[in-house]
Amino acid sequence: MTQQLIDFRYIFAIILAFTVTALSGPLLIPVLRRLKVGNTEREELKSHQKKQVRRQWED
Repeated sequence: MTQQLIDFRYIFAIILAFTVTALSGPLLIPVLRRLKVGNTEREELKSHQKKQVRRQWED
């Protein structure tokens, strides 16, 4: 019986975590966008950019 109780607790914790995430995600994303939270883009250095060579047979 103890093993079944432990299994139930694990399953309940997983279901609860998924439910909280699924419900809070759509509510939290607009708030984070308004706060401008996210990745910042940076310009690549010229040495890191690839030189685009056009081959003759790719016309």
